[in-house]
Amino acid sequence: MLSTTSDSRRAFRERLPLAVLLFPLLALVTRADAAAASLPAAEAASVPATQPAAKLRSGQRLIFLGDFTPGQHGYPTYVADYLALRRPELKIDVRAIGSDRMWKVSRGLEIHGKPFLRPLTAAAVPMKGDVVVVAFGFEMAGLAYRQVSCYYFTKHLDAAIADLRQGGSQVVLITPAYSPPVGDADPDMLAQTAQTIRERAAAGGLALIDLYERTRAAQATTARSQPFSEVTDRRRGLTPAGQTLAACLALQALVEPAPLCEATIAAASGKADGHGCQVSELRVTPDEVSFRRKDDALPVWPPADAVAGLKDLADLKELNRYRLVVTGLKAGAWKLRVEAMEVGTFTAQQLADGVELCPENGPWRSVAATVRELTLAQETIVEALAKTVQAPAMPDEAQPQRQALVDKIERLIRDRQKTRDKAAQAPTWIWTLHRVD
Repeated sequence: MLSTTSDSRRAFRERLPLAVLLFPLLALVTRADAAAASLPAAEAASVPATQPAAKLRSGQRLIFLGDFTPGQHGYPTYVADYLALRRPELKIDVRAIGSDRMWKVSRGLEIHGKPFLRPLTAAAVPMKGDVVVVAFGFEMAGLAYRQVSCYYFTKHLDAAIADLRQGGSQVVLITPAYSPPVGDADPDMLAQTAQTIRERAAAGGLALIDLYERTRAAQATTARSQPFSEVTDRRRGLTPAGQTLAACLALQALVEPAPLCEATIAAASGKADGHGCQVSELRVTPDEVSFRRKDDALPVWPPADAVAGLKDLADLKELNRYRLVVTGLKAGAWKLRVEAMEVGTFTAQQLADGVELCPENGPWRSVAATVRELTLAQETIVEALAKTVQAPAMPDEAQPQRQALVDKIERLIRDRQKTRDKAAQAPTWIWTLHRVD
């Protein structure tokens, strides 16, 4: 016993100098990690060079992967709606794989060092997405970064990127949105999360959608008496308006600009021309103009709560250019109806300059609402597929049954996509302009 005790003391004395040397180094690393997690927002806003995203091509599959809940009117829903209505010729298969509960278990996963994104990538890789947009720390506004250290966040993000790229996918990263600090919240937590994502994009030659910088810049130009809280909520992540802004940035990065949809009527000569639409049966009288219009594509306008908080709708309008130009009308006000629906009243000068109709009420709103419901239903089916693919390993004897289920869900997804594509087709509407004064 005495010999054992003596040996232990000797070993302790031998190892003590090494511990003395390592302790300051460990403290230095800890302080460096803490300092990195509290970079000032201005410093963290520096953007490393990244690659632009390749534009989506016809028939490709686009997957959104991150900490959001599918089927909840999020930005993947708006992107899918837009592609179905505004770019139907592309026939893009949009899928959303995510869970807003992921951050809640991240503390335990940090202890064990397990890649907490891998359950989601395990579902995404077999779906063979041509483009996968990764948005972690997106919904929870940096809470995940608070739960997971910088080291583990970077390590797990790198593992997810490697899995997706090995599966043949182009990976695109999105930074979380800026949010003003609330109470004693760390204002730099989101800045560091965004900077880490930027650095991973630059290091891996990946495309980046910098939502953080876009929303931070908007905050910097907003009066102090009007805090920029329209797109983010510290407790809920992105608001509906924030989801719309994120969708706009994703579309601008991933999709070629949509062709202009515009009907031009020359009332004086009785001639009509269309860009992205066909105009027929034009009739002109001194006080009324009527015609039929068949559009190649329709605009998509999110619900009122998804645009009410946005100060600048230029991005959304640019993506949805749906116009009417009528020249040679008598001066005064003209009421526009499409089918039996009143769209609005415009002056002759406004009509001559061209009116942007995407924000206006019209039958295209009901078409968009139908498409949105079909998109949400589609997202729940994709979620079921993701859970089936994520299921734990099964005995070899059960694999054929699981594969049969996966194939059946895939067929159901394709059938639902055809139903949505058909619902998104623009009918031929009767348009009428009537002079009201």
